[in-house]
Amino acid sequence: RVDALNKIDEAEKRNAFKLETQLMELELSEKTAKAEAEALRRQLKELSSRINSTTDGSMSRNDVELLEERERREIAEEKMRFMEELGEARETSEGELKERVLEAERLLGEATSKTSRLQNKVQS
Repeated sequence: RVDALNKIDEAEKRNAFKLETQLMELELSEKTAKAEAEALRRQLKELSSRINSTTDGSMSRNDVELLEERERREIAEEKMRFMEELGEARETSEGELKERVLEAERLLGEATSKTSRLQNKVQS
């Protein structure tokens, strides 16, 4: 009986470790997305600054504004693609996490049932 309870405890610990690992992976993905967004913001700022400082009259102000707008759009599109990919990855991870939680709950239910049966056999 003690051996069965120890095995159940070990299985629960393994499941908890797996869930903690998945949570850390999701948190890391979120931090990566934030870092990527910040890098894109810096690139846009640097590009805008370069355009403003290199305009020597050869480009009209309108041309510069159009170029800046195009660069902003491209960076925004890149950010959206990245965020969509991150969202898809997160949905997949969350779905897998939910499945694993359900599986762990099912296994725990089975283990509890087996433990009850073992206790009943020991008592009788």
